[in-house]
Amino acid sequence: MKKSSKIIITILIILIVLIVSFVGYVYYILSSVNPPAEENGENYVPPKEMDWSKKINILLVGIDQRYEDEMSRSDTNLLLSIDPNDKKITIISLPRDTFCELPGYVGHQKLAHAHSYGGVPLLIKTVENILKIEIPFYVEVNFEGFVKMIDLIGGVTIDVEKDMDYESYLGDVKIHLKKGLQHLNGEKALMYVRFRMDETGDIGRMERQQKFLKALIEQSLKIENTIRLQKVLIELKNWVRTNLEPWQIIKLGTLLNNIDNDNITTITLPGYPGWYSDGLSYYFLYNDKLEDIINTYLKDE
Repeated sequence: MKKSSKIIITILIILIVLIVSFVGYVYYILSSVNPPAEENGENYVPPKEMDWSKKINILLVGIDQRYEDEMSRSDTNLLLSIDPNDKKITIISLPRDTFCELPGYVGHQKLAHAHSYGGVPLLIKTVENILKIEIPFYVEVNFEGFVKMIDLIGGVTIDVEKDMDYESYLGDVKIHLKKGLQHLNGEKALMYVRFRMDETGDIGRMERQQKFLKALIEQSLKIENTIRLQKVLIELKNWVRTNLEPWQIIKLGTLLNNIDNDNITTITLPGYPGWYSDGLSYYFLYNDKLEDIINTYLKDE
């Protein structure tokens, strides 16, 4: 039975590391999440220059990787678009079942397949084709560290909008949450962001991930979390990979620290679920609405 979808929202923690006291130590730790080409092999995406006068696009990827070097599907794909001039952030969720073409492959596929076929490089090219923008940077997170990271920062307070109850047939997924404002530890946070067993399905799950992400950013920036974030940094190299240079991450942290939570916009690509002639279900995009989103949120003025 397929594992429950995983999330990658916690990688934004690396963008707020400027509040950690010892920048030299931070730089050393961040260097470990940007491995050299020989370690990444075909999954390697080289570092790139960052133009701070334009919008900065970073693909956030969550993978269901059970063992090292496995080319797994990307269960969660988020575009983080940061506007340094207006100090705004746009977070766009791309459904994993999005009907699309993979560069170099014949026919149509689900977006999640891009990572399993060609790793991060193919996934980036596929998303660039969908959104018609350049995406120079990525951060890839293995699910294994999610629960531990949330526990290390002391949990996240969030308003759970409904009772959530689900247990898989094999018993490997158990979700039991009550409605209401509460402080979630790592295990319960995972329940919240993976729940999709209601009428809203995967779209509702992505909306909850976006809501959780905004709460995570806001609460992680509090000064009392400085010591906790140092502990998080130590664990990063075990489940984070990126082509961002350490100094870029630190500078992004400065920028993020100056962005108000009200200036964070979350969007799910507009579309509808349906069936294709191959007998599989997909998420079909509304191209006219997609173009409006691209022009409104992603294009530089």
